[in-house]
Amino acid sequence: SQLADKGIDITPEISLAKGLTRDWWIGGELAGVISTSHNEGNRQGYIALTAWALWFSRWLPNETDAFKLSVWAATNEVPEDSNALSISLDYEFDISDHLEAVVGVGVEPYSSSGNHGAYLAAGLRWQF
Repeated sequence: SQLADKGIDITPEISLAKGLTRDWWIGGELAGVISTSHNEGNRQGYIALTAWALWFSRWLPNETDAFKLSVWAATNEVPEDSNALSISLDYEFDISDHLEAVVGVGVEPYSSSGNHGAYLAAGLRWQF
């Protein structure tokens, strides 16, 4: 977050997940971003909500590989800016016992920056 020119942001979050079957899981996160020293005219922070569905397909190369559909929505700390909405579809897979990769596509129909469109994403997660 870039809530302020100085200070720090604190982000408490609660996450929930539930297995519907062996192959299907749903879940979500509720987070609040709080600025310790927000810029004048801005709110003290904002709230973000994520909902997702995860499918461990047996057709994929590894039993831990999965497709994840996510919807992320957030309010905005700048009162005159619009809220944000992002929808993404990711493929998550293991590279090794401690390294995971994610590749995906997404759309942003609403954005606080005014930029709307589609995007590609990729990332690595190291677990130790």
